[in-house]
Amino acid sequence: MKIHVNEQGKVIVTTPPFTPGFFIKRFVDTSKEWIEKNIQSIEDQKRKKDGSMLFLGEKYNLIVEEKKPRKEAVEVLDQEIVVRPVSSSSESQQRTIERWLKSQAEQYVVRKVHELSKKMSLNFQSISLRDQKSRWGSCSAAKRLQFNWRLIQAPEEVIEYVIIHELSHLQEMNHSKKFWLLVERYDKEYALHRAWLRRHGKELRS
Repeated sequence: MKIHVNEQGKVIVTTPPFTPGFFIKRFVDTSKEWIEKNIQSIEDQKRKKDGSMLFLGEKYNLIVEEKKPRKEAVEVLDQEIVVRPVSSSSESQQRTIERWLKSQAEQYVVRKVHELSKKMSLNFQSISLRDQKSRWGSCSAAKRLQFNWRLIQAPEEVIEYVIIHELSHLQEMNHSKKFWLLVERYDKEYALHRAWLRRHGKELRS
């Protein structure tokens, strides 16, 4: 009798004709440690480290699993972000990561904007998220807010600073002393958060 673990991690047992079932079961049971070791080895081969990435200010190991699922997926584990793209190409991997980051930003940033606008007693007309090349956020005279979805990679306090900054423009459409005093009222350490963006901005946009 022979046991083989194929590339998909499936256990295949080959036996002579008319081999009793209990005998096959005993053979498989005694080979359990070998089977588990080989399945784990195959799983490890499918997991490819691909550097690291930031999410909410935390650095995670980026793991790409080349299992080719029917639907792309991203999962956050303890110290890893596991990406399962539908194709093994680098373009597919990048699209999967970016779509996931956008969806996380849509949930997190929009919720924070509503929370902080209520706290600051300021009203806006709309929120949108884009991949702005030179801005993290903006506020128009029509009270329309825009935020860069890549902000979701920054620490939470930095994201809040950007939101407070843009919400403050609803009251002060300038960068006057009054404007910065309003920002400081809701973010005492805004200067530190502003400096963090200056230091790490390129890393978020890469």
